[in-house]
Amino acid sequence: MAQKKYFFATSYIVLLLAFAGCSSALKISARADASQSYALSVDIGKTLSQTIQSAAEGLSAMSGAAQTSGSTVLFETEKIRHALEQSGFKNAQVSSPEFSQLSISASGTIEGLVKQGKNYLAVNLSPQTVGALLSYVPEETRSYIDLFMAPVFTGEQMTAEEYAELVSVIYGESLAEELKKSAVQLTLASPAGKTKSFSIPLADFLTLSQKQTYTVSW
Repeated sequence: MAQKKYFFATSYIVLLLAFAGCSSALKISARADASQSYALSVDIGKTLSQTIQSAAEGLSAMSGAAQTSGSTVLFETEKIRHALEQSGFKNAQVSSPEFSQLSISASGTIEGLVKQGKNYLAVNLSPQTVGALLSYVPEETRSYIDLFMAPVFTGEQMTAEEYAELVSVIYGESLAEELKKSAVQLTLASPAGKTKSFSIPLADFLTLSQKQTYTVSW
């Protein structure tokens, strides 16, 4: 049960980054006690927001559930905050001022994905560390994720260009173009404040097939 709670919380951090559109940024700061501070800001953008809202209406129709206009909620802030706290994160703050936006701040550790040593902080991304999280997210969230058939989750070998073409065929050129120009901004910081930033193209992240490590040393 403890492991499931842990994955439930950390899944949001990774999966929300995975499907962010025009603006997504994560800052991880190493702390002297070997834990980290996390600050996540996500805006999935108008095109993806509309796609998800349409998908939610379709899922409701298929399940026979009634849905009133404007009732779709993408980021359930209280559930996310509670999951973070149950997983051992401290000072968790979660807000969603608009349907497409989410901000999270908290302190704690994410074993497997983040590793902190005596003089370094590293983030390890791989299909294994990312894909394993799917089993621990809410069913509705998995339904949204499944709609995008990202190779990093499905295990299918596909280039970024091939995936963008697939998105274009299924969801239209506008979303495919947004995918191509989007990137995840990752910033790592030492306890003393030394930072190193990385821009990870979203299409590359969603088609990740091998382990990628991002590090700041001090």
